[in-house]
Amino acid sequence: MGLDADGYQVVIDGGAPQPIAVNETVSIPLLAGDVSVELQSVAANCTLQSGTNPRTETIAEGAVTSTQYDLFCFETLTNHIVFTSLRDGDAEIYAKDLGGGVAERLTNNADVDGTPAVSPDGSSVAFQSDRAGSFDIWKMSAAGYEQLAAATVEGDPGWAPDGSYIAYRRGTQIWTMDPDGSTAGVLTGGGADARPAVSPDGAWVVFSSTRDGDGNIYVVNVGSGAETRLTTDPGLDAAPGWWFDGSRILWASNRDGDMEIWVADFAAGSVTI
Repeated sequence: MGLDADGYQVVIDGGAPQPIAVNETVSIPLLAGDVSVELQSVAANCTLQSGTNPRTETIAEGAVTSTQYDLFCFETLTNHIVFTSLRDGDAEIYAKDLGGGVAERLTNNADVDGTPAVSPDGSSVAFQSDRAGSFDIWKMSAAGYEQLAAATVEGDPGWAPDGSYIAYRRGTQIWTMDPDGSTAGVLTGGGADARPAVSPDGAWVVFSSTRDGDGNIYVVNVGSGAETRLTTDPGLDAAPGWWFDGSRILWASNRDGDMEIWVADFAAGSVTI
């Protein structure tokens, strides 16, 4: 999203720029030999995903030579909902302005991209992807795509409200790491822990786990590491999240037969819900 609406310019061997629109092909007659090709007028929020710019191409006598520039353009995601969809055949990440309009595709590859989480300032999106062979945490921004962690199977990223860290699932535990993927540390004892969500004050992480046999909701204090089990119902409790001010926890449960959304007050992890 955030494509260069004004298009670009192609420069051959330092000559006069020739305009080319977004997703357009331009044909330029050239003599055989090596030529320098440069794409100009690329916006600051767009990055080249492969190859170099400028680049050298070899033109064979009587042949057609092609070169392609794959750009990724990212705009700040304020007032957007970001989600995963299979609408184009595989799991990709999309964004839609809350004010209306159509959903725009943010990822485009044959691998699985999912569980997106937008940074508090809207400048980047953390997500899980198997594009490198196993599920790891990645981040997309105006700088392009960046693999943040690749130690084991990872997923379910969630940002601290001040953007200071990302909570995520790593193996069977909940971990945290800096936004650039550094300084990773384990947060929970493990046992199929998943779906972490950071409280609005950044002091707590609520998550779901099957460590006690069935799916329940737990919370861990980021500072002390103290964990508290919040639900004890024999039904499935999963996918927790926070009320906007941190006063309540929401989660999905089938404790009444159907999977519904439940909510309960949260008092610093001292109550069972």
